[in-house]
Parts: sequence; C-alpha cells; structure tokens
Amino acid sequence: MSPSKRKIIIVDDEPIIRISLELVLRKHGYEVNSFKNAELILPLIPKNDAHLFIIDLELPGINGQELAQKIIEQKPASKIIFLTGFDLSESQLNPDISNVYRLMHKPVDIDQLLHSIREAMETEQ
Repeated sequence: MSPSKRKIIIVDDEPIIRISLELVLRKHGYEVNSFKNAELILPLIPKNDAHLFIIDLELPGINGQELAQKIIEQKPASKIIFLTGFDLSESQLNPDISNVYRLMHKPVDIDQLLHSIREAMETEQ
C-alpha cells in the first residue's frame, strides 16, 4: 500500500518533536494526526483507522506504555513505535505490549524513522 493510504498518529508532549515529525511524515505522503497527551487520543481510538502509533514513552499522566496497551486492546493490529529521551532498551519495555515495532531514541534520526515506518507497515500486509 502506498504511504498516502497509511495513517499515523503521533503522541508526544514536546511540541517541537510532535510538529516536526508531523511535517516530515506528511511530506513523505503519510496522513498524520498528532496529540500532546494520551488523554486526547484515547476517546478517538475506537473510531480511528490509524495503522501506526508513534508514542513518547514519558508522557505526562497516562504514560506511553499504558497508552499502547489501551490502543492494542481496542485495535489489536496496530503497530507501535516508541520514542524516548532516556537511556532505555527494548528489553526494559513491558513484554505484554506485543505490537511494539521499535524503540527509538531522541533526537530521532528521520531516515531511520522512515525506514522503521515502512518496515512496520510491510509486516502488516
């Protein structure tokens, strides 16, 4: 499927990261919506048809792992890419969140992110 048919949700409390990622991904043909916290996206998940969620692990309130669990409960086919500004490894993530495709560290390497997005969406087909 072409990128224009793929929808991505970004959830990050840092405006510069959220807006920058949104602009770059749109430039590459993805349909993107972004939110500054989990509380704003949660009520929209049942009606949302996003294929991929890019989520900051350190969100205020409901953290990124909790948000991912809630997304997977409602949309089991969703893929998750976590972002973090901390020195974490994938082995430190909750093993119950099976749809985590990748953990990426900030500042995000855009080429790596685009590659990860393509890979995650290909595994879905």
